[in-house]
Amino acid sequence: MRTIFKTTLLAGVLSCLLFLTSCAFTDWMQGKISNEEVKELDESMTMPEKRATPFDDALRNLGAMLTAHDIPQTAVQSKNIGNQTAEKVLPSDLYVMISTALNKIGKQVLFIPYDAKYIVSEATTGGQINRIYPDIVVTGGITGFDKDMIEKERRGEIEGGWAGASGAARYDVATGISQISLDLNLLDYKTQSSFPGVLATNALMVRKDKLGWGVSAYYMGCGGSFDSKVKTQQGVYVALRMLVEYSLLEVLGKYFNVPYWKCIKGANPDLDMIARMTENYKEMTPDQQIPILKRYLFIHGYKGIDRKSKTLNAYEQQALSKAMRQYGVSTNAELMVKMWEDVNVDTAKEIVIQDRRNRAVEFKQAAAEQQKLAQAAAQQDAERKAREAEELKELQAKYDNFIAAGDNYVKEGKYEKALEGYSNALKIGPNMKYPSEQAAKIRAFLEKQKVSEETFKASVAAGNEFFNSRSYEKARLEFDKAAALKPDDEYVAKKLEELNRLLATRKPSGIGKINEKDFNDE
Repeated sequence: MRTIFKTTLLAGVLSCLLFLTSCAFTDWMQGKISNEEVKELDESMTMPEKRATPFDDALRNLGAMLTAHDIPQTAVQSKNIGNQTAEKVLPSDLYVMISTALNKIGKQVLFIPYDAKYIVSEATTGGQINRIYPDIVVTGGITGFDKDMIEKERRGEIEGGWAGASGAARYDVATGISQISLDLNLLDYKTQSSFPGVLATNALMVRKDKLGWGVSAYYMGCGGSFDSKVKTQQGVYVALRMLVEYSLLEVLGKYFNVPYWKCIKGANPDLDMIARMTENYKEMTPDQQIPILKRYLFIHGYKGIDRKSKTLNAYEQQALSKAMRQYGVSTNAELMVKMWEDVNVDTAKEIVIQDRRNRAVEFKQAAAEQQKLAQAAAQQDAERKAREAEELKELQAKYDNFIAAGDNYVKEGKYEKALEGYSNALKIGPNMKYPSEQAAKIRAFLEKQKVSEETFKASVAAGNEFFNSRSYEKARLEFDKAAALKPDDEYVAKKLEELNRLLATRKPSGIGKINEKDFNDE
C-alpha cells in the first residue's frame, strides 16, 4: 500500500507541474532512456537527418488559417530573444529558432531580419537597400529555468495522452526534472507599444540523467527525443524549439484574431480569447459590427454579400437569419463568434483565394481603365499645352511688336504714341518690367512737359500783357522765362528781340528825375 501510495503521489506531483504550462503542455511526460534507445541514437548520429518538430504541421496550418480568414500578408520582425536567467546550459538567444518558425508559417507571414549592423554597414559603404518595414515585432525572453522540480532518485510509470495520442512513459530521475519558461510579446513597430492581451507565457519540462539533457513525450502520436552527451545538450535545444513554436502559434493567433488552437490536433479552446473577442465585438458600433458579420458570412460561402456596404440589405438580412438558425444563436455577437471559430479552412481558403483573384482582375481592369483615362487626360493636356504654346507664341509676337513700336516712337519723340505701344504690351504681360518702366518714364516726362507748356503759355501771356502796357522790363523777364522753356520758339525770340531794341533806344527825359512815361514800370 505504501509503495502504491508513493507512486500515486509522485504521479500526482508531476501532473500538477505539467498543468502549469499553457494549453498544449499540460500532458507532457518524462521518459527513461533504455540501452536499446541509446544504441539506436548512437547509430543514427552518423547519418544526416531532417529535423522536424510536433508543431511543423501546426505552423503550416496557421498559415492556411490566416488565408482562410482573409488576413493580409503581414511583415514580422523579431528582436533578440535572450536568456534572462543565469543558467548557462540554456542558449543566449532564440532569434534563429524564431525566424525559422515564422518562415514555416508560409507567405502570409513575411519575416524581416533584424540586423542593424548590416544596415549601417551597407549605408556606410553606399549601398542602396530597398527596405520593407515590419508591421509587428516579437519580443520576450527565457524567463525561468527551475531545476529539480521532482524529487531525485524516484522511479515510476505514468499513463496519459494528449492530442489524440496515448501511451505510457517511464521516468527515472537521476538528477531531477526541470522546467523552462518562455515569455513572448508583440509590439507595434511604428509606435513600439504592446498589444493588450497579445502575449504567451509557456513552460516545458525537461530531464537530465547521466547521458545528458533530453525530452521524452507522447505528443501528437510522436515518440520522444533521446540524446547523449556527445550531442552537446541537444535535448534542451529541441525542448526550446518546441516551446518557441508553440508560443509563436499562441501569440500570433491572438494578434491575428484567429482560433489558433484549431491548428493543433486535440488542443483545447482559448476561452479567455473567445471571451475577449465577444466583449470587443459588443463594444463596437453597428457600422463596425456589420462589416465583420458580412466578412464571415462571405467566408462561410453565402453568396451575394456586399462587403463594401456597412448596412444589411434584404438578402443579407435573410442570410443572417439563416446563419442564426443554423448555429442556434439569437444575437449578432454569438453568431460572429460561432462563425469565427467554425471556419472550414479548406473551403474558406478556396473562397478567399478566388475572391482575391477576382479582386486582382477587378484591380487590373480598374488600373487599365485608369490608365486609359490617364492617357486621355495626358492627350488632352498635351493638346491644351500645344494650344497654349501657340497662343503664347502669338502673344509673344504681339508683345514684341508693341515693344518695338514703343521704342521707335520714343526715338522719334512721339511720346503719346510710345505710351500707347507700351500700354498695349502691358495688357499682354501685366507683370513685365520693361514696358512698365518705359510707360512710367513717359508719363512722368509728359506730365513735366505739360507743366512746362502751361508755364510757357503763362509767361508768354504775361509778357504780352506787360508789353501792351509798355512795361518792357517785366515783359522781357516773362519772355526770358518762356525762352528758357522753349529756346527755339520763334515768337518768343522775336518778342525778346523787339523788347531789347526798345529798351536799348529809350532814354530818360530829365537828369536826376525819372520820367514816368519812359519807365512807368520802374
